Amino acid sequence: MSPDTNPTDLGQTGDADQPDETEQLREEIAETRDELGQTVEALAQKADVKAQVEEKKAEVREKVEDKKTEVKDKVEDKKTEVKDKAAEAVGGVGDKVAEVRTKVSQAPPVQQASERPWIPAAVGGGLLLLLILRRRRRA
Repeated sequence: MSPDTNPTDLGQTGDADQPDETEQLREEIAETRDELGQTVEALAQKADVKAQVEEKKAEVREKVEDKKTEVKDKVEDKKTEVKDKAAEAVGGVGDKVAEVRTKVSQAPPVQQASERPWIPAAVGGGLLLLLILRRRRRA
């Protein structure tokens, strides 16, 4: 603004620089209003404790969900690993059982006492003889 210009004459015609200055001032005012509005909005957000708490809760929930998913995946991996090891161990036991069955089937059959009737008779006779000899010594 020039020193000979009256501030009340800003909107009037006369000087060639006045419309440019007026437009420039209006732009500066609009820009300042925008900046002021943004500043007020930022201050309002800082003052809104409830909204900050809700935002923090949302962040914590997200972290907990991420951790939950991570732990769940680890458990599933370990579960699969243990299951595989158990199956491997059971397979080894199954092989041993089959091996023992084979050996048992190849072993000669055991004879029962009923197939040798003289064995119980011999044992009974031996005991009877022992009793008789004992009584004779006492008498």
